[in-house]
Amino acid sequence: MRELIEVYFGTSIDSGYVKSMLEMNGIKAYLKDEGMGVIAPWYVTPAGVGAVKVVVLGSQFEKAIQIMRSYSLGPTVLCSTLSRALRCGLVVLLLMILAIGAA
Repeated sequence: MRELIEVYFGTSIDSGYVKSMLEMNGIKAYLKDEGMGVIAPWYVTPAGVGAVKVVVLGSQFEKAIQIMRSYSLGPTVLCSTLSRALRCGLVVLLLMILAIGAA
């Protein structure tokens, strides 16, 4: 059996975009756990719970990562996802501080 490696996770729309991008560049990609992302998209969290995963063959992993980086995407890992969530949280906090200061 061939090994499949996860290179991205996110909403069904984002994962579909990444899958298409990889396939346009000659990488066969598959979606994993697509059902939950379609049935309950509100359940998909920034940390990857309920996310739709994009997987590729182990032999194509390095090429997939290079392609994703050329599009300014990287392999999603918990750290980068938490970083994104932290940035969103900081924006909300900043807006709250500005709203309080204006009152």
